[in-house]
Amino acid sequence: MRTETQAVRQVEYTINDNQGKEYNGEHEPWMNNSIRQGFERLVRKLLQFPSSPAVIVLHYWKPSFGHFWATLEDEIDVIAKYYSLPSLSFRNTFYRAVAEQLPGFRWEDFVPDQTHPNALGSQYLAYTVISFFEAFLAGSPLLAAPLQPEAVLPPMFPGNEGSNRTSCKRGDTLRNMTRQVVAWEWVPGEKAGWTSSTVGAHMELSVKIHDAGETQLSLGYLHSSQSMGAAELTCHGGCMCIPQYMDAHHTASASMEYLKQFSVNRSHAGHCLLTIRISGITSSSGHNFKVLSLGLGEGTLQNHDMHQHYNR
Repeated sequence: MRTETQAVRQVEYTINDNQGKEYNGEHEPWMNNSIRQGFERLVRKLLQFPSSPAVIVLHYWKPSFGHFWATLEDEIDVIAKYYSLPSLSFRNTFYRAVAEQLPGFRWEDFVPDQTHPNALGSQYLAYTVISFFEAFLAGSPLLAAPLQPEAVLPPMFPGNEGSNRTSCKRGDTLRNMTRQVVAWEWVPGEKAGWTSSTVGAHMELSVKIHDAGETQLSLGYLHSSQSMGAAELTCHGGCMCIPQYMDAHHTASASMEYLKQFSVNRSHAGHCLLTIRISGITSSSGHNFKVLSLGLGEGTLQNHDMHQHYNR
């Protein structure tokens, strides 16, 4: 999200989101779980921007899912329908052509790594969106409903209002939160962040906590296959958290940002100090580690890391 003034917001979560029942164990019920609640809060936040943007939910689908039903699209679509949002389905548009292996629709044609669309796959996604707007402008009776309701409805999940205090610190904002830096280097640019390959290197981030009690944070770090190491995170300065361990190495060919989610506790509002230290343990041949962002969140904490690809 760039600004709060854009007229149209397009949201795509289907390809990478998790199933509460499958990934979080028996304590996460179907639908009314922390994962779906988080998506609803995102939708509500977008709908309440001052510019009142039209919000469109786009569902991507990849052939490696196999079956027509093997996707989270239908779960996420329930939330889109509740808020009367347009829901655009790559699966519904192209499944038959993919299933019949028509020229141009074999998985190696448009999604060679079985996950990310190449130039042709991006054209198919664009076609899905453009076709919707063409039908809308042509006055299709199937699209007679407005792009969004006049007023935002109460939450579909009771009490899932959300908060206006969520934030994500990147770039110079992240850099200015640093209080102590030992053997880390700031790398500017589009993917700016703190980087180090020195075992024992540490830095301290100061995070303002608005309320007493539990607050959810997320540390964004680079996940890659190129000589990546691990880091440990601890909390102090009037707040407490369970120490976190982050392994930045994986075997996939893509580089991506992983979000390590954790909660901190304070007895009163104030600053929390986070120390990040390069570990001597590594699952690769190196110790590279890069910190990209720090998020201040809301809602129930997930027991897993999330990731977002740089080409998104």
